[in-house]
Amino acid sequence: DAHRKRIRAHYGLGDDFAQTIDAMVFEAAGGGLDRLKAALLRGVARGEVRVAQLGISTTAGHDIYHNESFPHVFGRHFGAVLRTAGVDLRMRNHAVGGFGSMPSHACVVTMAGADNDVVAWDYQMMADRGSCAVEHFARGLAAAAPSLADAPATLWWQGAVWLPKDEEKGERRWAAGNAKQSCGNKWIVQAYASLGAHAGDFGGLLSRLRRAGLPLLQKGTDPLYMDPDKGKPPAADMSEPEL
Repeated sequence: DAHRKRIRAHYGLGDDFAQTIDAMVFEAAGGGLDRLKAALLRGVARGEVRVAQLGISTTAGHDIYHNESFPHVFGRHFGAVLRTAGVDLRMRNHAVGGFGSMPSHACVVTMAGADNDVVAWDYQMMADRGSCAVEHFARGLAAAAPSLADAPATLWWQGAVWLPKDEEKGERRWAAGNAKQSCGNKWIVQAYASLGAHAGDFGGLLSRLRRAGLPLLQKGTDPLYMDPDKGKPPAADMSEPEL
């Protein structure tokens, strides 16, 4: 909780905003979040939580240092929290820029390993609509596990990480599905919810943070992609956080 407060204080957010973020960022059906919790607790009991992230250039961290990519930034903060309970975090970023659905989805176990507690998907820009490659991704991970109970929970990031300069009209709502994450008109998040499939919405988070008054996002995210500090050594606050 102390680390969560430190992060919120850094961005000037109220103590109650974390619940709003959780409600907006994550969505699941059919017990998906319950299976996610179970997968994380399995790692906690082991003494090491293992998370793998696969995706394209936005995930790999193109134009920035690899340790500045969002999976590793997340890993430093989440790892700091876990260490307070004596638990380690193994964060694996296996994203490759411009790498589409195949053969990556058929080779997900080879790329990410078979011992993860959570595996995240971020191929939104490169994925084909209606391709059943996403089922290869989800089924391959489940089949490689010792049992279905040991299968990793899967996080399916949604698109729209770009935030326009003009304020969005109306409240952002969850879609009933995603054509780039569907096979046979079935959204993988719903079809595999019993194995811990759940969705995460980056765009929704950016929109909520801007509405909360975060100065960095008031003019949209265009300036973030034109940041003159890109490629420079990480700033002090990019180092591993201290509690």
